[in-house]
Amino acid sequence: MSAPSPRILWVDCFRGFCIVLVVFGHVAGGLAAGGLVQDGSSLSRLRAWVYLFHMPAFFFASGLFAAKLVQAPTLAFLRSRAATVVYPYCVWTGIVLASQCALARFANNPPDVARALRFPVEPYGYGLWFLYALLLISVVYQAAGRLKLPALGIAAAGLLMYLAASRDWFRFWTILNTSFTYFVYFSLGACFAPVALTCFEGKSWHGPMGLAAAAFAAMTLLHQFRAGPTPWIGLMLAALGIAGVLGLAKALVRLHLDRFWSYTGAHSLEVYLGHILLATLPRPLLKAAGISQPWVYVICGVGFGVLGSLVLMALCQRWRFPYLYRWPLDRNWATKPEAPTVAAASRQHT
Repeated sequence: MSAPSPRILWVDCFRGFCIVLVVFGHVAGGLAAGGLVQDGSSLSRLRAWVYLFHMPAFFFASGLFAAKLVQAPTLAFLRSRAATVVYPYCVWTGIVLASQCALARFANNPPDVARALRFPVEPYGYGLWFLYALLLISVVYQAAGRLKLPALGIAAAGLLMYLAASRDWFRFWTILNTSFTYFVYFSLGACFAPVALTCFEGKSWHGPMGLAAAAFAAMTLLHQFRAGPTPWIGLMLAALGIAGVLGLAKALVRLHLDRFWSYTGAHSLEVYLGHILLATLPRPLLKAAGISQPWVYVICGVGFGVLGSLVLMALCQRWRFPYLYRWPLDRNWATKPEAPTVAAASRQHT
């Protein structure tokens, strides 16, 4: 069996930053739903800022390697999607439902068995929609690529899908409408992969950090002074946020400050799935202790959601039990190689 290809550190760092923001968004959203966070508070404003770009950035990162989807034989592609997307989606639907039944008195949403049984067409739980959308997006992109459509043409089609979805043209199937909302970012990742993977080739961190600062500042100002929400403004805000995360990720690698972020990003699937349960566990304990400060809940929820998920993953690796996250396509799941050095990663552009 051939050795696994080395990972690209800044891409893992990019994903790591995004997955921490995802956990933060879910924790803060849960606190808002539970009445612990008020509208207009600094925490709610920060959550709104994060939601401008963090999920578009995730789909953009997935699209960076979309060319491999097109190059893969159809059966191999479907087998991989089934093992790494469909399988965890089904398993974690059951886990979410079981946890809601067991912890019903602590949950914001009571268990709904009838709705859970509709999971083949309607994602159940607040986080599993991403896996469903990623499956639909990757299938559509792979089919378009197999028809020999160029990446730029698919991105143009993705823009049309985005505009149509913003008007709820696909509301007959909510997850399809959601998927077409994010398809544009996946296709932009595929279209601009050569630029994203090769920009800021030098060792200096000043260029990428300058990009991050400028992009986030522009995004914040545009969000602050926009006349009203429109699809075009939303697209511009997300694009600026993506540029900001890209610059930040590359700067952190140049500064050798990427160790936590790249490790977390390399295991973003495990964190994404694990935090669905683990990020909510500190809440009843803090309530029992009489603690009411929202930021304490956020710090504990994000910390437990991210670090607890990584610990759970490490235990599964130690016990050689990958089945909580994916159906293993090979026998090397428990012996993943460490991420390559910065120099080695910077030479990998595919």
